[in-house]
Parts: sequence; C-alpha cells; structure tokens
Amino acid sequence: MTTGGGIVSIVWDDATVENIVMSEGFSEKLGMGGIHILMSRVSSVTLRRLAALYTEHGNAYVEAPIFGRSEVAIAKKL
Repeated sequence: MTTGGGIVSIVWDDATVENIVMSEGFSEKLGMGGIHILMSRVSSVTLRRLAALYTEHGNAYVEAPIFGRSEVAIAKKL
C-alpha cells in the first residue's frame, strides 16, 4: 500500500458514495494515512459503515458537505 494521498468527492447519494469507497482498489489507491474528503450529504448510518472501512485500511475521512439548492449551485452562487 502506498502512503496517503487525498481524494475529494461530491456525488448524489449514499449508494453512490458507498459504491465508490467500497470499489476494488479505492482504499489501496488512497494509501495508508490517506484522507477522503466527502462533500456530499451522507447519512449517519452510511458514515458509520464507511468509517469502519476507512479504519480497517488506515484511511480517514472528512465530512464537508455542500449545502444549497441545485439552481443556486448551477448559478455558481453557493
């Protein structure tokens, strides 16, 4: 496993976040001590599941959700 890097993601829903994080090679590519910055709103149930996976692989996450309505985001006014 390589030493830690960083990945920033912003996706639509919990299922998509889980699919990404649980995909083959994600934790290995992130590397030991790597940080995943989650900019999506994710449920506490999903975060608990993912936190266990991050810990198991020596990774960490930062929850940094973007709040705002889609039309505001499209207008680049978040």
